[in-house]
Amino acid sequence: MSPKNKNNKDGRELSDASSRYTNLEADRMPFLDRARECSKLTVPSLLPASGHTGHSNLPTPFQSIGARGDEPMHII
Repeated sequence: MSPKNKNNKDGRELSDASSRYTNLEADRMPFLDRARECSKLTVPSLLPASGHTGHSNLPTPFQSIGARGDEPMHII
């Protein structure tokens, strides 16, 4: 039986890798969007905006607490 005749657990027909990627891309986008928003505040180069090129400017958040992952400071 060829992969084109099989169905996945959601009932969608499986075919080649590119069509599978396209089908699952919509499920992935909310997570990537959230990660990109967080990255803007911590390490923008970690997950740059879609369409970013090596010549695009990235924002500088001017802080390091989020990037370092420090625990909150306790003032005595």
